[in-house]
Amino acid sequence: MEFLSEIPRMSDLLETAQRYAASDFPILICGETGTGKELLARLIHRNSPRASSPFVTVSVGAVPDTLLGAELFGSVEGAFSGATADHPGVLAAAHGGTLLLDGLESASPAFQVAMLHFLQSGTLRPVGSQQSRELDVRLLSASGTDIATLRSHLRGDFFFRLSALQLEIPPLRRRREDIRLL
Repeated sequence: MEFLSEIPRMSDLLETAQRYAASDFPILICGETGTGKELLARLIHRNSPRASSPFVTVSVGAVPDTLLGAELFGSVEGAFSGATADHPGVLAAAHGGTLLLDGLESASPAFQVAMLHFLQSGTLRPVGSQQSRELDVRLLSASGTDIATLRSHLRGDFFFRLSALQLEIPPLRRRREDIRLL
């Protein structure tokens, strides 16, 4: 699927996204529901040096705190009741590629702390394992709120780690010319 637009402001945004794709810095993408945040994230991934590696999306609000460690970092067989096999976790699934944290405004304090540790160290330890593992993951984040609102909602150090580069997609009501295209 392609990101369609006919207005100059969106052309500038897409050009900026193309430049950002070449870097490995984390990118924060903000915009209202339906503006194309995930589509823009996929475009960035496709135009990055990581294009041939996985693109993995995690819906932040859908990860309950009780399953946080296992979902993000994985688990080993026998780590807890019901862990009948090793589970790699979404971070390991994105190794070498790109991870999109979608719905960042829903990030619980526990989620922020868990991800912050990974962002600072580049390592994770699956639940029940004694071994840490280094991973190479490019992080993109998306939020349905504006940057200022998101900044006030998240821990300062977590926000800082996620938002080295920022893109804000204007709502469709401010780019009515694109409605016909869509």
